[in-house]
Amino acid sequence: MYGVRFNANLAGAEEPEQVNGSQAVPGWLNIGVKPALGRDFLPEEGQPGRDHVVVLRNKLWVRRFGARRDIIGSQIHINGEPYTVIGVLPPGQQDRMPDDLIVPMASTTYSAAITRLAAITRLAATTTAVNNRFAPSRAPSVVADNACGR
Repeated sequence: MYGVRFNANLAGAEEPEQVNGSQAVPGWLNIGVKPALGRDFLPEEGQPGRDHVVVLRNKLWVRRFGARRDIIGSQIHINGEPYTVIGVLPPGQQDRMPDDLIVPMASTTYSAAITRLAAITRLAATTTAVNNRFAPSRAPSVVADNACGR
């Protein structure tokens, strides 16, 4: 499950660069995508303070890091914070996504996202109920149409 997308300032040995990032709950790669290098996020990496790890999209790994296989375990800086690279996604379908890197969604962020989703769901349900209550009924026109032989 993807979470919040964000703009990230990526720094390392090269010039700083702005890239797109997203957050994902630990274990999201279990849906069938196996990293080309490294691994998925561990459950404990979804805890605040233990969430400074990153999985790179293949296109960023090739372009920015020269497809260096020794990138796993290296530190890069995202928005001024050190992150350890733990994985690189395979090329192909995953490279079509707009984000260049993925960080784990810390449980506090995940909880906030679920709370927002629940509020939106409640609002949508209330709006639907109100719309249904005040929507004009189609039954009379159907009866009138049938009575006229249409």
